[in-house]
Amino acid sequence: MIEPGGLVWIVVSAAHSGVSFSPALFTPPPLDAGVLSGITFASLLAFFAFFGFEDLANVVEEAKSPQRNIPWAMALTLLITIVLYVLIAAISVSAVPPSILATSTAPLSLVFSTVAGVSPTTFSVIAIVSTLNTILAQMTMTARVVYGMAQQGDLPGIAGRVHSRTGTPLIATGLVMLAVAALALTFPLEVGPDDESGG
Repeated sequence: MIEPGGLVWIVVSAAHSGVSFSPALFTPPPLDAGVLSGITFASLLAFFAFFGFEDLANVVEEAKSPQRNIPWAMALTLLITIVLYVLIAAISVSAVPPSILATSTAPLSLVFSTVAGVSPTTFSVIAIVSTLNTILAQMTMTARVVYGMAQQGDLPGIAGRVHSRTGTPLIATGLVMLAVAALALTFPLEVGPDDESGG
């Protein structure tokens, strides 16, 4: 809950501080090359930001009443994410001039400190926790994929073994952890566009 909590904090703080939406949000922009390139780039970022919600399907067998609950969970996840992202985007360009946002190295932290009146370090901590949570979630999902492939015979059967008591695919999880550690130690880590958004 820390990840969406940080975004909800921004929305609530903006409403409490009386941030008014910029009139430019309701004015269609001229369709020139600069605007179209901006829309294209924003669409790519939006696609990247939504990447991962479909991973919920990888743990479907661990859910109760999956045929009923998983479709609802995926639909609600998508809907809540859309609402939050649209609100955050609107608040960002309304609370802070776009020219300043464009030159900031941490635009979301800047928006947070502006509307909430709190040190941007607070949101940086939220972003760090969010990033770690995203890494753990992706490792969990990947381990489930490895486990499923082993169960179907596409990978060695040892990767399909589970803990006798918890049913956790320990071998698959360990293999994923080793692979992630090897990649992290081999290649330089780059800052991605969603490092502040919570993944």
